[in-house]
Amino acid sequence: MKDIFDLISRLFLSAIFLFESYSSVKHISRSKATMLHYGFHWNPELLLYTASFLLLVGGIFLLIGYRPGFAVTLLLIYWIPVTFMVYQFWDAPEGTKIFKLSIFEKYSHYRWAYTYSNTWRREI
Repeated sequence: MKDIFDLISRLFLSAIFLFESYSSVKHISRSKATMLHYGFHWNPELLLYTASFLLLVGGIFLLIGYRPGFAVTLLLIYWIPVTFMVYQFWDAPEGTKIFKLSIFEKYSHYRWAYTYSNTWRREI
């Protein structure tokens, strides 16, 4: 029974990353505009394809269960810079600073806790 839940959770979690990779390449003009809006000005096309590759490979490795530690590392290489660029609570106006800080903490804690709890549980 534990293996079924593990498979289902890996399927749903990897679907998020695989969809993000597919969506960013399919809607490339909108993805580039979003990247420019959030401050990724250095060679957005290279960054977009690199991020899509990291999401694709990390999602596939997570889905099939092959080297989950490596898959998590690839996904964190994508998620850490994106989290700090999108949720810049320190530059937010005074009225929204606390709101953005709470969103930043919420999503960063969820990502770290879920990613590392599943990875360490599997590797031990």
